[in-house]
Amino acid sequence: MYLDALKSELKILNLSQKTAKVYLYYNQDLLTFCKKDPRMVREADIRDYIQYLLEQRQVSGSTARLALNALKFYYFRIQKRKFNFFLNHLPKRPKRLPVVLSKQEVGRLLAAVKNQKH
Repeated sequence: MYLDALKSELKILNLSQKTAKVYLYYNQDLLTFCKKDPRMVREADIRDYIQYLLEQRQVSGSTARLALNALKFYYFRIQKRKFNFFLNHLPKRPKRLPVVLSKQEVGRLLAAVKNQKH
C-alpha cells in the first residue's frame, strides 16, 4: 500500500525497470527489517539497516550506497521527510590503484610488434 506511491513516482519519472525494481526492493527490505510502517521509520532505523547490510549481509560499499539512495528517494520525494543521515553517511568508495605494465611487459609488447609504424 505505502510503496504504491513509490511505484507510481518511478513510472512517472520513467526510470529504468532495473532501477525501479532495486528501489522497491530496498524500501520493502527496510520495512521488513525494522517491522514498522514507513511513516514511523526514523533516522536510527535507516542507520541500523545500512549497518545490517554492511555487517550481516556483507554487501559492498557501492551496494550500500545504492540502498541508501533508494531509501533517500522514497523518504525525500514521496514522504517529504529529510534525514541528516543521508547527507553525510554514505559509505566511502574504495580507492583502487590503476593497472600498470612493468618495464619488462612493455618491452615484450614492443618486441612483438612486426611493423614499427603500426
